[in-house]
Amino acid sequence: MSSAASRGFMNELTIFQGKRVQVVMSNGKTYIGLLRALEPNRLNVILAEAICDAQQYHRVFLSGQNIIELTLADKPFDLEGLAEELANMFQPQNVKLFSEAGVIRVLDRFKISEDGVVGDGPVAERIRSIYDKFLAEKNE
Repeated sequence: MSSAASRGFMNELTIFQGKRVQVVMSNGKTYIGLLRALEPNRLNVILAEAICDAQQYHRVFLSGQNIIELTLADKPFDLEGLAEELANMFQPQNVKLFSEAGVIRVLDRFKISEDGVVGDGPVAERIRSIYDKFLAEKNE
């Protein structure tokens, strides 16, 4: 694999970091847990608060050579949908979506991601209310 392709692969895989994942092993077992660490050379993983066969683990190490499949267990955050909602309020030219970084910038001052809104003041509060409403509607 070329170095550019390898970097692209690892960039995609790091999106899983900190998210709930499902890991299918070669022995047929399936683990679901929070991806805490990923070793890039062998693709070994460490899951936190993992569940497998109704047994719970605080931390579990899984060898990359035994992993068949690694998938996101949670529905991905709809960053594009949120950017559209924000563009309706702040005009499209004032809302910039950076999909690869998982970030929206509003008015070049406020940063929005699935973790929340960064910024202070009345505009930030308005953005937070749009963000909260968007989350509530998506969780219904």
